[in-house]
Amino acid sequence: MGTDKEWRVIGSQLKSLPDNMIHIIFAMLGSSCPHLLSSELVKEYFLRSHSVTLTSGMGNERSPISKYTVGAIATMGPGLVRLHLIGFDKMTDQSFAAVISRHPTLENLSLCGCTLVGPKTIKAIANACPSLTSINLNYTSVAPLALAPLLRSSKDRLEVLKVAGISSWTDPAFAQLRAELLTTEDFSFLALRTLKLRQTSLTDASVNALIPLLPNIRRVDVSFTDIRRPLATHIYLANLEKLSVTSTDVSPSDLMVALSAATRLRTLNIGALGGSHGKRSAYGGGVSTMTLTDNHLRALTSVLLQNTVIENVSLVGNAKLARDADVVAEFILLVGRRLKKLNLSGLPFLRSLDLLHFAPVDPEDMAKEVIRTNPDIWEKWREEAAHDKNDVSPKLKALSADCSLRELSLNSTDIDDDVAVYISCCHSLEILEVAGTKLSSNGLFTVIDACPKLTTLNLTRCRGVSVADRRRFFESAEIGGEAGGGLSLRTALESITAISARSE
Repeated sequence: MGTDKEWRVIGSQLKSLPDNMIHIIFAMLGSSCPHLLSSELVKEYFLRSHSVTLTSGMGNERSPISKYTVGAIATMGPGLVRLHLIGFDKMTDQSFAAVISRHPTLENLSLCGCTLVGPKTIKAIANACPSLTSINLNYTSVAPLALAPLLRSSKDRLEVLKVAGISSWTDPAFAQLRAELLTTEDFSFLALRTLKLRQTSLTDASVNALIPLLPNIRRVDVSFTDIRRPLATHIYLANLEKLSVTSTDVSPSDLMVALSAATRLRTLNIGALGGSHGKRSAYGGGVSTMTLTDNHLRALTSVLLQNTVIENVSLVGNAKLARDADVVAEFILLVGRRLKKLNLSGLPFLRSLDLLHFAPVDPEDMAKEVIRTNPDIWEKWREEAAHDKNDVSPKLKALSADCSLRELSLNSTDIDDDVAVYISCCHSLEILEVAGTKLSSNGLFTVIDACPKLTTLNLTRCRGVSVADRRRFFESAEIGGEAGGGLSLRTALESITAISARSE
């Protein structure tokens, strides 16, 4: 718990630290042990940095992080650049406005989950924050038209706009916002790169009317909406880096055409296509409504085979996939092994053998597979190589490189211990999700021994893994964390515990 003398020493040390160091320590503690960050502790030692993140889950029963903690941000000194307030659903619109109006240097603001945020807060941001470049209003109460003052004042500098999960974002409401903005001649958002409209009630009528105002858009999330043909008629696909259309009625055929033009795409989320009609998550839902089939996956493999920068793909919940014995294996061979993150959860027909191509591949064997599955692409590569007075070996070498996956999700699939030898080839793996599978302790420890970077493992509903074996994994992961620098964090935790106890 710490003596008064220890508390005075630690408190003095915290106060003597520079602002940029306080920010780092606060972020570490907020991530690892938020329950130790009492309201008194936060107000006394941590509200003096250029960056502050507070969540409603911080603190404890005696001293929770509350509206009073957030209110103290208004008394901070100048220079606050980044402010993230997450999940404060009981704090009023007026209270947020009062805090934000005191910080004109804000550039990055998130009010995600602050459900009472509305027009007063938006007006305060528009009037007081001339340098704002990023705003996250997900799961607030900001209606489209209420956003107009902020969008007008920041149209030349705003880079990130997120308005997910707001029920008032409908086509008629959006039409009002668009009409208001277009009263200004040639209105557009030249700086906007990221747009998140996830879980709204918008359709193609709104989305495709908005996109022409965003000539430099790079990242779009319209998952769980009523869209069917996003970006279908526009020319901005060539610069797109992220596209999320999970749980929508987007046609897989139309999607393949669009993706052919998106040669710079790094992240593609196309989970549960056809399964929700934009109203709910289709993950785990009925198979009959799903529209992405093995034939579509083969087409997607051909498209992404030619994409040299793709890093993340989610196919979660597309329950009709993997009925063909070879289609997922081909995808893994030609695309999946090059990714950093792959989500195949919720594919009930996925078997262990589908993942065999995580294992090392010889370039000659890779050439044979490309010729067999995609002869047109092979001929294109040869022609390009001949034009450059080269050969296709660099492409084959890149495709044949060791599996680079860092995160793999296989929840609710039909894999068993046979998959362990293939996953064990993913030596860079850090996160593995195998909840609800047939993986047992034998397979689990084969993977753990071969993947030294593995720190996060989801074993929920894995009946073949005993409680004792789960404990062994988590103990070994904790020891590995200390070896990689976790010891300094543990020391910090001991210090913060002493301060927290004294403050209470």
